[in-house]
Parts: sequence; structure tokens; C-alpha cells
Amino acid sequence: MKPAVAALVVFLSAQTGFSAEEKGIPYNTVNLSMKLLKSEKMDGQECVPWYVKSSKKGVPLDPEKARFRVRTWDGDEHPLKIEPLAGIPKDRLSEADKKQMADGYTHLLWIPKSKKEFMDGEIVHSFGKDSVEMVQGRAISGKIP
Repeated sequence: MKPAVAALVVFLSAQTGFSAEEKGIPYNTVNLSMKLLKSEKMDGQECVPWYVKSSKKGVPLDPEKARFRVRTWDGDEHPLKIEPLAGIPKDRLSEADKKQMADGYTHLLWIPKSKKEFMDGEIVHSFGKDSVEMVQGRAISGKIP
């Protein structure tokens, strides 16, 4: 079982190029990867934070222009909460947060966990293909089935 858990952690820590509006990241895939991750309540919904940054060197990520959201299979769009890492008080930053900041990640994107209305939808933004990178670097939940 240990190799499987190690492989899961490696998979979750891998960087992902984030596609543009035309084709996003399937919510089902992201949700599946979050099943065992610790989550936090945001606006009444269990969410997992993902670290995001601009993949273009010297170009800062502008969350208002990016408009991160989930587009459901029927075309409805739901904005995702995003917060700058620099705005989090230092005593609230985890070691993972500090490491990701050192690697250039600038924001936390809060993605709802197991939200039925998002199934078969996709996570999208308003920038060009491969202009945003995201990584999940938080701990696995202690509740492993």
C-alpha cells in the first residue's frame, strides 16, 4: 500500500498546464484526485486549494482577468474563489505554502470537492493555452478508506 500512496502524492504534486476557455481541465479528473486530500470549508462547501501562477516569465497572474470558473456540461458558469498567497498572514502559511511561494506560485484557487452540479464540467479561465500552471501540494486526509 505504501507505493500506491507515494505514487498518489507524486501525481498530485505534478504541475499541470492549464488550458484556455476552449478546453479546460475536466472537473471529474480534478475531483477524483482530491478524494483523499484534506479540504477546508469555503462558503459552506468543502474545497481543496490548488496553487496557481502565470507560466509566462515576468507576467504576473491577474485573477480578475483570468476569471477562474467551472463551466458545467450545460454551459452554466460558476466562479471559483481565488486568494493571493501574499495576502495570507505569515502565521497561517504552511510549509507547503512557503515552498510553493518560493517556486513562484502566487495564488490559491479553491476548487469544490465532489460538487454534483460540476460533474462532467470543466475548470476554465480566460487566458491562452498553457498560460497558467497549477499544482496541488497539500496533505492527504487521515481518513483513508
